[in-house]
Amino acid sequence: MKQVLTITGIILCFAVSFSQSTSNNKGLDVLSLSNQSIQIFGKLRTSKYLSLAKPFNNHIQTIIKSDSGIFCLVDGTGMLYKLSKSDGQFKRVDSTLFWGYNLGAFPFTYKTEIYNLGGSGLWRSNGHLRKFNFKAHEWDIVPLNEEVSVISSDKAGLVYYDQQTGKIYSGYSYNINDGIKPDSKGPEYYYKVMCLNLATNEWSYLGELNSNLIDDIKSEYNIAATPIGLLTLNNTNLSLWDFKNNQHYQLNDAKGVFQSIKRGIDTTLVFYKDNQLYLSRGTNNLDSIKLTIDDFHLAGTIYSTSLLTILKPYRKAIYILIVALILMSGYRGLIAYKRSVISKYEAQALAEKETLDVSIKLFTDQELLLLNLLISNSSKGAKTNINDINDFLGFAHMSIDTQKQQRHNLITSINKKYLNKTTRNLIQREKLEFDKRSFVYFIFEDELSILPKYIPKDV
Repeated sequence: MKQVLTITGIILCFAVSFSQSTSNNKGLDVLSLSNQSIQIFGKLRTSKYLSLAKPFNNHIQTIIKSDSGIFCLVDGTGMLYKLSKSDGQFKRVDSTLFWGYNLGAFPFTYKTEIYNLGGSGLWRSNGHLRKFNFKAHEWDIVPLNEEVSVISSDKAGLVYYDQQTGKIYSGYSYNINDGIKPDSKGPEYYYKVMCLNLATNEWSYLGELNSNLIDDIKSEYNIAATPIGLLTLNNTNLSLWDFKNNQHYQLNDAKGVFQSIKRGIDTTLVFYKDNQLYLSRGTNNLDSIKLTIDDFHLAGTIYSTSLLTILKPYRKAIYILIVALILMSGYRGLIAYKRSVISKYEAQALAEKETLDVSIKLFTDQELLLLNLLISNSSKGAKTNINDINDFLGFAHMSIDTQKQQRHNLITSINKKYLNKTTRNLIQREKLEFDKRSFVYFIFEDELSILPKYIPKDV
C-alpha cells in the first residue's frame, strides 16, 4: 500500500478536517444507541459530516457503525474518522498518505475491527481485503485465497455482509484493467455468486447468478443491509436478497411503501435497525418504516446450485480428465484385445523364437567366457575374484587400469542386456572382508536356472 502516487502525500497535507458538531443529527443519534454494527451504503458527496479540502470534498463519506463507535470513511482513501462521544465531533484516527486505489470499496466491521474490501483506481479494480491497524494508524493487507473484484456503493455492486456468520456475499463482479487491451468495450462482468468467510479469509463459489436477474442487476439501487438480507430498489419494486438461504424476495406492496422508500433513497443516511428502515432527509428529519420478511413474497432463487453449474468453473480440468480416462480405457482395451487374439500356441512359438534370437545375439563371445566362469563358480557356491577373471580372460599382462576398465565394460554390458530382458541385474558383486578395496563377483542361484535360456547350448 506504500506505493501509489508520491504526490498524494503532499495533497493530503491540505486535506483539513474541521471539527463539526453532529449532536443534532438524529440519524447518528439513533445509530449511537445500537450495541451492534450496522452496515450503511455511502451516498453523501458533500461536507455534511467532514469538511474536507479539495479534492476530497467531493468524495463519498460512508458512515460505519461498529461495536466500538461510529466512524466515517472517505471513499477512495484511507482517511478514517471517529465520532467523539464527548463533543459530538468527528476526529481523524488514521495517518495514511496514499489514496486513489479503493474507490467504491465495501467497508464493514468484523470482531470490532474495521475493514474495506475491493474497490477500483489506478487503472484497475481489485479484490484486496484491508484491515485498519489502530496501533499503527494505517491499513494492513489481509491475504485471501483468491482475488474477487468487488465494487460496492449505493449504485454499484450487489454485496451483502452477514454479521452473524461473518460472511460476505457478492452477487456479481466486474474486472477493470486499463493495462490490458479489452476484447470488448467496458469492464468484463462475471455473474458468479461468491462467499468470503472472514474466519478463514477464503472465497468459495456458490453458483451462477440466475439469468432472469442479470438484465436488471445493473439498475439495482442498494438501500440497506438487514439481518434477513440485502435491500435493493429498482424502478418497479423493492427486493430482498437472502444469499445465505439462496432466496430472492420482492415487496408485496408495490405502491404505498415502495413510493415512500423511493422518495427517500437519495437522502443523507439510510439504514436498517430493529425491523425499522430509517431514512434521514437532513440533519433533523428522520423517518422510519417498519419492514419485515412478512412484507415480501418469495420470487425465486438468487443463483443456480445444479451440479452442472457448480462444476462450471472447473469444466476445463474436467474435460482434460475425461479425455485422459478415455485414452487410458482405450489403451487397456487394446491390450486386452491383443491378448485375447494371440492364442496360447502362438504365444509359445513367439517365446521360442525370442529365445532363439536371444541365444544367438544377446552376448558376445568374450561376455560368454566370463559368464561361463561365473556360472561354474556360482553353481558351487563360490565367488570369483578379480585375479581369476583377469587370468581366465587373458587380462593378466595388462596394466591395472586397463584390467579394471575391461572388467567394468564386460560386466556393465552383460548386466545391461540382461536388465533389458528381465528388469534384473545378473552379475552381483560385494567387497572382500579382508580388503575393502577389492570385489568378488557371483550370480544368484535363482538366476542360474533362468540363464541357460539366454546362452546357446553349444557354448
